[in-house]
Amino acid sequence: MGQHVNKTSTAIELRFDVCGSASRSEDVRDRLERLVGARLTLDGVIILFAQGFRSQEMNRQDAVERLLALIRQAAHRRQGAHGHQAHLRL
Repeated sequence: MGQHVNKTSTAIELRFDVCGSASRSEDVRDRLERLVGARLTLDGVIILFAQGFRSQEMNRQDAVERLLALIRQAAHRRQGAHGHQAHLRL
């Protein structure tokens, strides 16, 4: 038994139900689903794995931070050229 034993015993799997999250608007949910790609199950659940740290708590924190970053990215609307042009015309 080597280092692999420690990694698997502290690894975590974080699940977030995108479809069941009432706190997100539909457009944010759609962008989030596109962002996560293969990490999204057919049931609309995001699955993130974390095993880079020696403690389960650090791995949990890492996974939560990664999920929050994905949600922030999905919530951020990019203003396209049309929006910018319309603003200039006003």
